[in-house]
Amino acid sequence: MSGLFSSGGLGFTIGSKSEKTTLDQQTMEQAGSTIGSIEGNVNLIAGNQVNSAGTTIISGQDTNISGKNVTIDNTVNTYDSQYKYEFKQSGLSVSLGGGVIDAATGAYNDIQRSGQVQDDRLKTLYEYKAVKDLEKLKDFKGNLTKGVGVNVSIGSTTITSEQNTHVESVNPSNISAGGNVNITATDGDINLKGTKITATDVTLDAKNDINLDAAQNQQQIDGKTSSSSWSLGASFGLDGNFTGLTGGFGSGRGTENGNTVTHTGSVIDAAGTVTLKSGNDTNIIGSQVKGDKVVANIGGNLNLASLQDSDDYTANNQSTGIGFGTGKISGTTGSFNTGKTNSNYDSVTGQAGIFAGAEGFDIYVGKNTDLKGAVIASEAEAVKNALSTGTLTFANMENRAKYSSSSIGVNYNAGKDANGKSVAKKDQGLTPNISVTASGDASSTTQSAISPGTIEVRSNPNQDLSGLSRDPEGAVNALGKIFDKKTVQEKQELAQVFGEVAYQKIGDLAIQNGWVQGGSETAALHALVGGIMSQMGGGTFASGAVGAGVSEAVQSELSKITDPALRQWASVSTR
Repeated sequence: MSGLFSSGGLGFTIGSKSEKTTLDQQTMEQAGSTIGSIEGNVNLIAGNQVNSAGTTIISGQDTNISGKNVTIDNTVNTYDSQYKYEFKQSGLSVSLGGGVIDAATGAYNDIQRSGQVQDDRLKTLYEYKAVKDLEKLKDFKGNLTKGVGVNVSIGSTTITSEQNTHVESVNPSNISAGGNVNITATDGDINLKGTKITATDVTLDAKNDINLDAAQNQQQIDGKTSSSSWSLGASFGLDGNFTGLTGGFGSGRGTENGNTVTHTGSVIDAAGTVTLKSGNDTNIIGSQVKGDKVVANIGGNLNLASLQDSDDYTANNQSTGIGFGTGKISGTTGSFNTGKTNSNYDSVTGQAGIFAGAEGFDIYVGKNTDLKGAVIASEAEAVKNALSTGTLTFANMENRAKYSSSSIGVNYNAGKDANGKSVAKKDQGLTPNISVTASGDASSTTQSAISPGTIEVRSNPNQDLSGLSRDPEGAVNALGKIFDKKTVQEKQELAQVFGEVAYQKIGDLAIQNGWVQGGSETAALHALVGGIMSQMGGGTFASGAVGAGVSEAVQSELSKITDPALRQWASVSTR
């Protein structure tokens, strides 16, 4: 649109403005077949292969499936979206400025932000900042017009934001019988993936292998943002006198990538007995076999392994700004900031294994039994649980959640502020920003475990099993996610704002009390603030306190450097 419109704050723009949001979506849902008999049996008998995906099979009595190889798979539903936001504005802008307006605007923005954040401590800090901003109006007591001016400028602003999302969700196969389910592979394998079987008794009988696998759910997010702006204008006092020229340029860009993976395992759930027979191996990966009694006769290996869900996130951002002024507000400012966030999460959330009820388990394995973060569990008394295997191997799985978010930047400042006052020496030149890192780290162990009962290792009857847990109930130790983007951003913001407020207060106290730079008083306070900032960001109090204390301790040497910017760089390098 073109015309007259608000430019935010105490100003308006005459020009053009466009704002556009687009969202494209594509969904593909798999419609599975249904095979059923309300009161009778369902028999699927093939002379060669049985292949089924995303199918629901229901019978009032028994379900019998037989073929040389039997494969029952899941299907996958997909969802894709492409989101794009575009904003463009250009024209002639007129706004009020000056020290009074800056103070009032700063207070207003602080109050606004205090209502947006969730952390109560951060709310309080912004409310405190608002009060301090309003106190600046005392400088113009009796002559408020001196701190008010009119800014007239031409300029342009462009913002673009894009996000692409891809989701894959498992559509499982389901077999449900009022009686029994019998699946037979006469010349090969039984392959079940993302499949649930519910019945009174369940029998899986394969000449070769039985494979119970988990299917993957996945969500991918890729986003990017970019912005740029420029302006060139002039400032006038309320009396109409010209006070100077102003100009500036700013740009920013950022990217984010997220990838989440969860698993939908195959589940055999029998009210009575589950029977597993395989001429070669039986592999239970990210899946579960449940029955009041579980009986297995495995000619080869029994492999049980849990799978870890994962959630990975990365983000990078960068911004640059340049400004200048002439006349009363002469000077140059500049800034460069860059930040990054990394988060990784890997944890078992649903443990794989064999879960027997009150009748226990009776398992015979011709070769090796291997458990990786998996269990053979039972609710029965120990005398009803028996495992006989050629060899036995087991290992735990380590779960880990870790994130870090950090930023670094520099500012350049020279000349006068909006009130026409010279910038304080400590803020002149090229100076580093206060860097705040938020981080977190957590871990747990998913143990392999076998319920109390008889364990016979035929090749090594005296094998040391002291490292094997006999408590399946407490073995999973799932790790919760510790990274939340909004929470982490507020944690960094809390430390940043606290540091700004606290270090300013220390500076005021030093002036009021005549403390020397590098003295014991300021050193102690800087160490205290540094420790608190580190703790707020997720680090330790000691590391922040030591860093701030060391920095302060060398100030007596740094004071010999006459360039204030170089002195601040040296101070930061000691942290």
